[in-house]
Order: sequence, then C-alpha cells, then structure tokens
Amino acid sequence: MKGGLLLPLLFLFLFPTTVSGTDTTVSGGDANLSELQIQQLLEKNEVDLTLQACLQLALKNNLEIAIGRINPAMSRQKVEQAKSTFDPVATLTVSKDRSVRQVSSALALPSRNELEDLNVDAGVAGKWVTGTETELHFTSSRNKTNSVFAGLNPAYSSELILSLTQPLLKDFGISANTANLRIASNNQTISQHRFADHVMETLFGVESAYWELVYAKDALQVEEESLKRAEDFLKLTQRRVEVGLLPKVEILQAEAEKAAREEGVISARDTLRDAEDLLRRLLNLSEEERYWEIRLVPTDQPWVEPVTSGLSGELQEGFKHRPDLNQARMDLENRKIRFQYTRNQLLPRVDLVGSLGLSGLAGAAQSQQDFLNPGKTVTSPFDGNYNDALDALKNGDNYSYSIGLKLTYPLGNRDAKSELILADLEKRKALFNLKALENRVIQEIREAYRQIETDRKRITAAEAARKLAEQRLKIETRRFELGLATSHDVLEFQEKFAVARRNELRARIDYRTSRVKLERVKGTLLQYKGITLETLTLH
Repeated sequence: MKGGLLLPLLFLFLFPTTVSGTDTTVSGGDANLSELQIQQLLEKNEVDLTLQACLQLALKNNLEIAIGRINPAMSRQKVEQAKSTFDPVATLTVSKDRSVRQVSSALALPSRNELEDLNVDAGVAGKWVTGTETELHFTSSRNKTNSVFAGLNPAYSSELILSLTQPLLKDFGISANTANLRIASNNQTISQHRFADHVMETLFGVESAYWELVYAKDALQVEEESLKRAEDFLKLTQRRVEVGLLPKVEILQAEAEKAAREEGVISARDTLRDAEDLLRRLLNLSEEERYWEIRLVPTDQPWVEPVTSGLSGELQEGFKHRPDLNQARMDLENRKIRFQYTRNQLLPRVDLVGSLGLSGLAGAAQSQQDFLNPGKTVTSPFDGNYNDALDALKNGDNYSYSIGLKLTYPLGNRDAKSELILADLEKRKALFNLKALENRVIQEIREAYRQIETDRKRITAAEAARKLAEQRLKIETRRFELGLATSHDVLEFQEKFAVARRNELRARIDYRTSRVKLERVKGTLLQYKGITLETLTLH
C-alpha cells in the first residue's frame, strides 16, 4: 500500500512529466533522491508533498486534463481533412470486352460480328487553391474484329486530353477556396488555447486545494497547541486549588475549556481529512482503495511575494495571454472568413472551360476493295503497332481543343442571400462577445490585483494582532500566577491568541490563493509555474 503511491511520485521527481498529446515540462521541483531517502520514504505511511510535486502529479494523472488533451488532436485531423480538398485524385480502369452479334445488313461480311476490345483508362484530377480544376486523362484501346471492312485489325488508338475549369466570379481566388482550411487551422489554435485554459484551471484548483490542506494542517496544530495550553492550565489550576490559593470552582472552568478545545481538535482533524480527500481526487489518487489511508503531508509554507508590475502591466499581459480572449479573437476571425466566403457565393458561377487533346491511331492494315477503282485494293496509311499509336501523340499532328464560358445562376438565389445575412449576424455577435469578454477580463484582473493588496495588508494586521495577543496572554498568565487574574481571563486570552494565529494563517493562505488567481485570470499561470505545452501527434 505504501509503495503504490510513492513509486509514481518518485518517478515524477526523477523524470520530466509528459501529458499524452502535449509535452509538459515542469521546471524546478525536488532534487534527485538517494537510495537511502527512497527507502526511508517507502517505510512511511505518509507522503511529504511539495507544491511542485502536486502540480507534476496533476499533469500526469488528472482525468480532466486527460479528457481535454484529445480535442487538440481532433482539431489537427480537421485541418488535415480540409487540406484533402486539394489532394489530387488518380484513377485507373482496365477492361476487356468481347461480343458476338448478328448483323442485320445483307452486305455484312460475315453475318455474325465478333468484337474484342482491351481498354485502359487512366487519369489524374485535382483542385488548386485558386479554384482551378484540372484533369489529365489518358485512354488507350486495342480493338479486334472479324469484319472484312475493318481497315485496321487489330486497331490501336490512344488519346491524351488536358481539361481545365477556372471559376471567374463565384469560387474564384485563394480566399474563397481556402476558407474552410483557414477556419480549421484557426479552430486548431482555438483548441490549443482551450486546452491551455483547461490545464490552468486544473492547476489553479490543485494549488488552491494544496493551500487549503496547508491551512487545515496548521490549523490542527493551532488547535492541538491550544488544547495543550488548556491541559497545562488545568494542571496549574489544580495545584493552586490544592494549596488553597483558588476555589474548587476554578477547576470546573478549566475542565470545561479543555473539553471545548478537544472538540475543536476533533473538528480540525475532520477538516484536514476532507482537505486531503479533495487533493487526492484532483491528483486522481482516490480511484484505488490502497491510496485512501496514505497521509498527504504538505511541506511548503505560504510565502509573500510582491507583484512586480503595476495594474496597467497586468492588464496588458491579460489581454495578450488570456486563452479565452485569444479564443474569442480567433472565433471572430473565423466569422469574418465565413462572411467573406458567403459574400462570394452571391456571385453567379461563370467558368472558363477548355480542353486540349492529342490522339494517335495505328494497327495491322488490311487490304480492302477500292470503290473508286473496281478491281483494285487499298490499305490504311496507319499501318503499325501499339507503339506507333503512342508515337502519333508526340508529333501533335492529330489534336483537338475547345474553349468556352459556362454560366450558372440560381434565380432568386435566396439560399446564398440568407447565408450572407446569417454570416453577418454571427460576425457581429462574435464581435460583441469579444468586447464583453474584454470588459470581464478587465474587471477580473482589477479585482484580483486589489485582492492581493488587501491580503498583504491583512497579513500585516494579522501578524501584529497575533504578536499582541501573545504578549497579552503572557501578561495575563503571569497575573494569574500572582493571583491578580481569574482562570476565565487566562482562558479567554488563550482563545484570543489561537484565533489570532488562525487569522494570520488564513490571511497568508488567502494571499497565496489570490496571487495564483491573478496569474490565472491573466492567463499566465503556466509561465508563472514554468510549464510549457508543446503539441505532439496523438496516436
């Protein structure tokens, strides 16, 4: 049970952390542990956790991060799908046909026609980013017949045709034809921002839970020390009653206070267990029962660090790094792309179409009756083999071409007009959303910045109050020993001292939470923690 949790923790200490789909490096952390230190840890029933180790473990094990990392990988595939629009398509067809048919003509020789064809059809077609559609098509055939009127038998034919379609209005240009690709690329960036935002939210939750665990641990210590003071005071009161310096009723006051502080210790222990369970859940250590009873002991103490830049600088960083702001900007860019595309779709479809072809013919020439000179025979001038049919393509003597314009326009065009109106409304909506989000970012950063200043002042005030409470307790204890104060007075100042200590601890914990919250609302928490996310291919 002990080794099950400690071994992955030690692995995290010794090696960098990797989140599948994103390479996550956490700077800092604990130094390498010696074999003796490892053995000592394995013999314990508790784990000493630094904040850095918790962040590493969260990046490694947190289920929310594991779920969120899938979206960037899916977005990358959407980009590949958009790119596939411009992938060339190759086709190849090979076929052999044979037919035997009766011929109705009385002049046919023979009266039953036998045909045998071998055909090869190959081509490459593709679309360019300008909208140009091209196709290179090659056909070749071998035709054999038993007809006596065939001049070439077998006959070989070949043809090479290049065709082109270029939109001139609708679907013309790079902008219109790469709209989906640019939107998919922007969506990939949006998914990366969203994943970074998700990681920051998780780390913020882990750190907040860590500091709450620190508070619960130290608050328990305060309650235990308060109980110890009550027990010591009870012993002191009993001795003074025994020698007759105090009435017996003073013992009841001390015993009642001791019982009340025992209750405080019990409640503080329960709060500590709840804080441990919360952190355990965020680190995904609650799914196995063997992890439940291992104590998580935080070792970091809340420190105070100044905010180096002023409010203006914090706002600038927030506008630059905030992931949801960057997502909103990219979404607005997508809406603009969509609007430009739908505006292009209002235009009529005017295509420049053209083709250029070369052909070749050859075959075994057969003697045929010369109808102009009865009694004589003639043969085809294209006597040759298959290679001769291919060579005929090269000289370009046999060619064909065509060029023209094709116009297509839906009467009324209501679908395109509605799409344009919708795209314009979506663009304006995205702009308003961005402005609203900017206002919210300003508010959140201002609030977080002010809260840090407030918590720093609270720390100063709470520290002074704790020192004064400690001095008053010492004075009141001394007065009690001299018979100048009652047990009620001493117990009251003990409680005030404990409250002052809890208040100071609470202020320090709140400061750490406020400090990391400022980085969270600025969108710079990853940089603040020394974490970099590099996108990898997810298999």
